[in-house]
Amino acid sequence: MDAQVTADLTTGLAGQRLTSDERIEEIFSRYAREDPVHRTWMKARPVLAEAVHRTEQRLPNQAR
Repeated sequence: MDAQVTADLTTGLAGQRLTSDERIEEIFSRYAREDPVHRTWMKARPVLAEAVHRTEQRLPNQAR
């Protein structure tokens, strides 16, 4: 699951490589603060960041 979250959160809409923070900010840019999607991502952000961190810790240094 961590790897799937990482793949989603480090790939932009056009397939470009992003940091997870860049990807989440991109998602926020598409939804108003009062939108349920925005609120959900705000709550999920710390949990998802931990998944990305765990995945990055498992990768060899050159793959990061």
